[in-house]
Amino acid sequence: MSRELEGFLYFGFMGISFLVSILFIVFMFRKTNNARRTYWQSVGLSFLLFGMGCIWWFFQASDGISMIFGWTYYGVAFFLGILLNIAVVTVVKRNFF
Repeated sequence: MSRELEGFLYFGFMGISFLVSILFIVFMFRKTNNARRTYWQSVGLSFLLFGMGCIWWFFQASDGISMIFGWTYYGVAFFLGILLNIAVVTVVKRNFF
């Protein structure tokens, strides 16, 4: 696999994970109207998606250093996603009440 395609897939998966998490929050909050439950479900979904990304990167990385840096970036993106989820839940909650 070429480096350009590998980079696109690596960062594209992060973007897709963020987008899926945000759409999940909006959909589930409209359905359940429970902010706390929706938030924790979205964190679980993000953990699952970023975990799958880490597993994919484990098999894709060519050496140990790129594997560690790749996992670190996925971990940082996961925690930024948690902060993003808090912001989205707050905005969605204010707009519906």
